[in-house]
Amino acid sequence: MMIRTQISLSSELHTRIRARAAALNISLAEYIRQLVNRDLAESPRRVDRSIVFDLGMSPLQFGVVLTFNLLIGIITPPVGIGLYAVCAITGLRLEAIIRTTA
Repeated sequence: MMIRTQISLSSELHTRIRARAAALNISLAEYIRQLVNRDLAESPRRVDRSIVFDLGMSPLQFGVVLTFNLLIGIITPPVGIGLYAVCAITGLRLEAIIRTTA
């Protein structure tokens, strides 16, 4: 089943798209169909991890730094979920736990 869709394009963009479709010997509608199909068929983009490694970090070093940063986030308020878990388990107040760890 085909559904008709209407789109609005600036005259400059319309001219460029029509010229590109003509260069490929296809209609404007077929060109737009191919663009949409290609866009929807692409796999999700993956994160480029090579940026970190191009800076000179080894995967092991990156893992250690990432782990320590996550640990710091877990134990520091206001989002320090580790502190709240310790409060719930021990029954102590948050201030008392922070004071003893500082």
